[in-house]
Amino acid sequence: MKRPLQISAGNLEVHKSRFYGFICPIDLFPSKLEELKKRHPKANHFVTALRYFQGERLIEKGNDDGEPSGTGGRPILQILEGEGIVEVGVIVIRYFGGILLGRGGLARAYGEVVKRAIKVGEFAPFYFPVETKIELPFSQMGKGEKIIAQYLGNGLELLSREYTLLGVKFHLRGERRKIDQITQLLSQLQWE
Repeated sequence: MKRPLQISAGNLEVHKSRFYGFICPIDLFPSKLEELKKRHPKANHFVTALRYFQGERLIEKGNDDGEPSGTGGRPILQILEGEGIVEVGVIVIRYFGGILLGRGGLARAYGEVVKRAIKVGEFAPFYFPVETKIELPFSQMGKGEKIIAQYLGNGLELLSREYTLLGVKFHLRGERRKIDQITQLLSQLQWE
């Protein structure tokens, strides 16, 4: 799975209808939609789709905004699913060109404009963060901090450092693979 790093855009014209597609990180979606509605007050449709996680549950929402049912939001969601894109909001603006495209034509147009926005977008891997705590004796604290420093910003966060009677407890969060690697390295220090 991957997530967008920034807003990307694509456009398409089909039988005089103009489509402008925008892919954005989920947290930017509400403000981007509001901005686009102000910038394009004469647009006929603002079709949207969302794919994001609530906890570990994937939420998918599509809105056809007056287009025939299933011709806007659903094709966009299918493209996002096929590309493995999550934590994303998509907005496609349509200016009607006077020629009816039909259900199939609309679905293809909405899908194609989103593909174009994906093609120029920047994405990063998406992972569910895992947390762990590991305690080291004071004698190994320096070595532990050096190991942690090598991984920071590269799939690992140091959430806190807590001093106990026996040593220091590191609270870490990150990608499971990174957490497993660093836990193994730090566990070896516990017994030296």
